[in-house]
This record gives sequence, C-alpha cells and structure tokens, in this order.
Amino acid sequence: MKFKFGLTGFLIVLMLTFLSCSGKKEQADNTNFQDYTEEKDLDNNNLYEPLESNNVDTDDNVPVIEESIQEMVLPPKVNLFQYKKKSHNPSYGYPDARIWGWSKKGKTAYSIETFIDGRGGRIINFVIMDLITDKAVYELEIDSFNFDDVDNDRLYDIFKIEILKALKEHDIASGTTPYLSFPFKRNNIEYNANIIDVEYKDDEYGFFDKVVSGYKVSVSANNRSKIIDSSPAVRRLTGFVYVCGSFISPFENRAMVVIAEEAMVFEGTEIFYRFAGCHLGSGFN
Repeated sequence: MKFKFGLTGFLIVLMLTFLSCSGKKEQADNTNFQDYTEEKDLDNNNLYEPLESNNVDTDDNVPVIEESIQEMVLPPKVNLFQYKKKSHNPSYGYPDARIWGWSKKGKTAYSIETFIDGRGGRIINFVIMDLITDKAVYELEIDSFNFDDVDNDRLYDIFKIEILKALKEHDIASGTTPYLSFPFKRNNIEYNANIIDVEYKDDEYGFFDKVVSGYKVSVSANNRSKIIDSSPAVRRLTGFVYVCGSFISPFENRAMVVIAEEAMVFEGTEIFYRFAGCHLGSGFN
C-alpha cells in the first residue's frame, strides 16, 4: 500500500512538473510576442500621434511670427553706373542699388541707397515695381536721420517685418540676376538700348547750356525696335541721360532697363536712377 501510494505520488508530482514547465514556456512565448507588439506600437505612436504641446505659450500678448517671416538676408550692392566711363561733370553721388527678387507676373523689388550731401546720412528707397505698367506698387522710404544715422544694415533690420510682408504680398521670390551691359545677346537675338528724341529747354540757373525736359528710351532687337519709356525728365536740372544696363527676370522673358539722369544739385551733379520694363519677345516693329 505504501509502495502504491508512493508510485501514485510520483506520478502526480511528474504530471505537475510537466504542467508547470509547459505553462512557463507558453508564458515565455507570449511575453516575447507582447514585447514585439509593444515595440511596433511605440513606433506607430512616434509616427502618427500628435506632438506634446504642454510648453506652448498661448498668451494673447505674445507676438506670433508668420511662417513667411524669416531672417532677412540683404542682397549684394550693385553699382548701376559701372558700365559708363564717367559722368559728364564731376559727380559725388552714385547711389548703391540692391535687387531683392522677382515675381512670375512682371514685378521686381529693388532698393536704392542715396548719400545725402550736407547734413550727411542716407535715404533708402525700397520699391516693388510692376514692369508691365512701370508703376511702383509699393514704396518705403527709410531715412537714417530718423534713427541716429545708423548704418544701412541696421536700417533694413528695423523695417524687416514691413519689407518681408511686402515681398510676400507681391509674390516676390528672393534672388538676384546678373547686371548686363548693352548690347547683349539672348536666344540668338542682339538687344540694345538708346536715349532718343531728347528735348531741351533753357537752364534758368546757368549750370548747363540747356537742360533736358524730356526723352524716350528705345530698345532694339536685331533690326526691330520699340519705345519702352517716354516721359519728361524726373529731375528739373537734368543735364544728361544715360542707359546704364539691364537685369533679366529669371521667370519671364522680361528685362528691367536702368536709366540714369545726371542732375545738378548743391555742389555738383548727382546720379538719379529710373527703371523701365521691357518684354524681350513682343512689341518690336
């Protein structure tokens, strides 16, 4: 009887041991599977769950910077008079220019930095111009005199928000294009530009024999030509007018022609720039 009990007990213990080992193996397999699933879930959370926003400041008084407002990089300065040997008279004023960019609909943005004789300082004229109508669609004048004559870079920085907002509103893409002298070739066509039909009047102050009262700007394409600008002189005491060069839009077959008026001011002459748009593929006769 005792032997029988012992055999039975042995069988019971053996069965319990087997069941115990089997349960541990199943539990171990399930644990491995759950770890794999949790790893996938963590990956999915990283990819698709919204980011934590506990540290976002929602105070209404905190200014919100729009996505388009970024750090402003100044375009390089361009000497627009570089293709002319010199002015007719000793001139102390050759303003610097910066070309900010172009739109796909005939607009460009530029700024002219002019030194002010006598009182000192500079005035920056930032302009967005429609090259189809030759009209300014946005203008901003910045006078260093109003800001303790800080340097140009600081002046631009003061008006950074206004400038970047205007560039965005008029779809101006940043970037510059080479400054070309006339004549130049494009698509196997040679382009040139000249001042024609100059009108004069007497100089009541006696600085010049005559002063320019009006003129036209003609652009030629091989054997054809067209008038791109016809207007009175911008400056009252303009003695001479020049075609200085041009920039070509990276988006259109359109150029911005640079015109300069040499006008008498306080102690000599100064250069004043004007611009005219010119489509390079149409309007020539």
